[in-house]
Amino acid sequence: ITRSQLIKYLNDGGMPAIFSVRDDQAKSALFEDWVQLTCTRDITQFKTIKLDADLTYQVLIQCAKLEEPTRPAIARALHEDKRKIETHLKALCELFVLHRFSPHPLSKGKPIYLILDPGIANYLGASFMRKLHITLLN
Repeated sequence: ITRSQLIKYLNDGGMPAIFSVRDDQAKSALFEDWVQLTCTRDITQFKTIKLDADLTYQVLIQCAKLEEPTRPAIARALHEDKRKIETHLKALCELFVLHRFSPHPLSKGKPIYLILDPGIANYLGASFMRKLHITLLN
């Protein structure tokens, strides 16, 4: 692929019905709708746990922006309890919004959480390197 095709994919992602929209404002509105539906409707499908829509949105932003989006780093950035963040991260993984990447078995590192689509990560403010990481790990 060419450099311009790669950059287009990093910015637009591969979400059906979104990646092919040419108008940037319309594409941004579609990403906003997708994120809002995920945080308000989809997250409520877990009947046995109480999840907060606003916190879910903030967790997604931190997963897009933090250098190392680990559970403790997200909890620190949001000034929230690690267990509460973990509950939201697990739910987002179950919904296939985030992907959990475990460290090497011999490492003492912590799992990182990446948004599954670079277009959504771009919408949430991810850096070029983060979008590239998402693409390569997918």
